Amino acid sequence: MASSHPVLDFKGEIGRKALHLLALVVPLGMLAIPFGVALALLSGVSLAAIATEIARSRSAAVAAFVDRWFGWMMRPEERGMGRGFTGATWVVVTATLLLLAFDARIAATAMSMALVGDAAAALAGRTWGRTRWPGSRRTVLGTGAFLLTAMLVAAFFPWFGWSARGAAALAAATVEVLPIPVNDNLSLPFAAAAALALLGG
Repeated sequence: MASSHPVLDFKGEIGRKALHLLALVVPLGMLAIPFGVALALLSGVSLAAIATEIARSRSAAVAAFVDRWFGWMMRPEERGMGRGFTGATWVVVTATLLLLAFDARIAATAMSMALVGDAAAALAGRTWGRTRWPGSRRTVLGTGAFLLTAMLVAAFFPWFGWSARGAAALAAATVEVLPIPVNDNLSLPFAAAAALALLGG
């Protein structure tokens, strides 16, 4: 069943990005609790989220329930039956994969930078952004907001040098602009993590 929401309005965007900021408890948890416990918790949440997505794709009733309560902050391509994963599911799945692929410090830093940077880019770009990058729906101002806020977040993770943190912010901001067919909740943290691993891991 398709949602009655044709587009994601600014209120929905704010709600969506507020969830991004709340999701910062995930990377902070990676650092605060033992690796095995963190991985078990993230894996369990990821499996539950994927199960919900499968149910939503096969059941009109489940899809309608999700759309009714959460559709106001879901993008059009996420609503209804047979659609892709929601951003929330991508966040927990990405966190699990990051923790499997990288040291916890790299995973937590990269995810935190990406979550905050993406939220700032979306809100600043929609509010004040006028000039778009060629071939992209992203704005130059939004990219600037991404870089600025990602670097501010990076200041709280002092075990990496500033060159590594700057490269991570730039890598994620660049990937956000590029029209690649990968969900940005997955591509941005992995771009940042790769840069940190190469230059400061």
